Amino acid sequence: MYRLFRHGLDGEEGEWTVTTLKRLHAPWAISDDAYRYVLSCFDLAPMRWCAAYAWRVPTDAERDASHTLCLALAERMGIPDVPPDRREFEAWAEGFERAHFTFTPEAQALWGATRELLAGRVPGALGPLAGSAADSLLDDGLRRALGVRRPPMPVRAVTRSALRPRAAAGRTHRRIRGRHRPTGMSMVQ
Repeated sequence: MYRLFRHGLDGEEGEWTVTTLKRLHAPWAISDDAYRYVLSCFDLAPMRWCAAYAWRVPTDAERDASHTLCLALAERMGIPDVPPDRREFEAWAEGFERAHFTFTPEAQALWGATRELLAGRVPGALGPLAGSAADSLLDDGLRRALGVRRPPMPVRAVTRSALRPRAAAGRTHRRIRGRHRPTGMSMVQ
């Protein structure tokens, strides 16, 4: 997916990436709804994250551009019936989550492995806290599906507070350097 974000869908890199994605998914019986939902994760989750923790909130034009990329990817992947409006897509994804997010032992095991991976990447004494911090970033529906208890309010507050300086530092860095878009991007892109 990072190749698509970096190189786009058109051109040699984009075509190669789409072909590879199709080949990797071909052996599996994946429903159109499941494909649509995964696509929604690539469209909506980064925008939500940026709205909460990035150096600035994404503009409507950026949210629309993300959705336009996902619509084009859906067309190339043969994923039908993706709502053309991003707000409709978000409503569809939320309905899908309500209908399909249920607890399974496999999901709980996957989240346990993810927590261990995170703990191993955080240095020193903070490592054991990484799992609880990650738990606090999950929404209630996902927490229920993964079998995760809601962390205490102090853990949630500290985790979110720890991420806010990152956003503020990004805003300051961008203001000082005068960059308001990624290096190498023109206003046309």
